[in-house]
Amino acid sequence: MDPAALKRKRGVEKGNITKSLTWISALDKDTVNTVYLKNKREIIQGYYNNFQEYQLKIEEQCPDDDELLVQIAERDDFEEKFLIVISKVDDMIIEKTPEQLIATAAPNPCHHSHTPMVPFICMLVADNVTPNPLWCHASEVMVL
Repeated sequence: MDPAALKRKRGVEKGNITKSLTWISALDKDTVNTVYLKNKREIIQGYYNNFQEYQLKIEEQCPDDDELLVQIAERDDFEEKFLIVISKVDDMIIEKTPEQLIATAAPNPCHHSHTPMVPFICMLVADNVTPNPLWCHASEVMVL
């Protein structure tokens, strides 16, 4: 692919990162959910991956060292913007996923108490953490 076409494609990815920075700055942190943020993070990561692919091809076609230095500066600028955006998304994900207690209202009859027992899951909402099902008295469950 010729350098001009690659630069146009790269420009699209740069624009996507700029739009993402605008989006994240305007986002209402209280109403957005974690799944949405994680999905958006994957999309933003895709912009980065595409940019890297186009940028590498552009750099490989540089006619001289001066042009290569210009392209390296382009890469550095993009990576800085990407890191700002992705860090903001990660910070929001972390803020929204502290240790959480998730309770269900499915009572389990308890043979030794008049208070119904309910199952609940105590888990750290993070990757690769297995929920821990437990039973407790309904009066002891707190939902965060």
